[in-house]
Amino acid sequence: MNVTIHEFVGFSGKMMWVVTTTDASVEVLAKLYSERWGVETDIKNFKTTLECDSLRGKSAAMIMKEIAIAMVSYNLVVQVRRLAAERVKVLPRRLSFTGVWSLVKIILLSENDTRTPEEWEKQFEWVLRGAAQRKIPNRPGRAFPRKILTRARKFSQRRLPNADEEVK
Repeated sequence: MNVTIHEFVGFSGKMMWVVTTTDASVEVLAKLYSERWGVETDIKNFKTTLECDSLRGKSAAMIMKEIAIAMVSYNLVVQVRRLAAERVKVLPRRLSFTGVWSLVKIILLSENDTRTPEEWEKQFEWVLRGAAQRKIPNRPGRAFPRKILTRARKFSQRRLPNADEEVK
């Protein structure tokens, strides 16, 4: 297997190195790397927003069903977001996934539903209008350094006594 290291200047102006086994050009790899943020956001939306980070199934079959339902939910939200984005002429990623998911969950996926098809269409239009209003702010050049978030401890930090302290 041949491995190639490609070097290019990233959008932040810093030198970047990409290691790959493909014969793609540097320009193609730089474009693919720039789309990485969207892929990571999609994974976060699937895991966190749709609560797939803690599946409750006890058997493999039940876990597969949970994942399948989550994929259907994810694709539904993506399509609603796409339709709403077309209306306001923005990219679908500029609309909040979490905001659109809340609208879909609360309005369209309510239990004990007895709506007529006309009421469904009316509420779907309402969801599209609401989704179009959930724009994520465009903040170019804004970067925050990555940091490790500490978890809150349930118990106080234990420490060893110093040599001059008395052990009880």
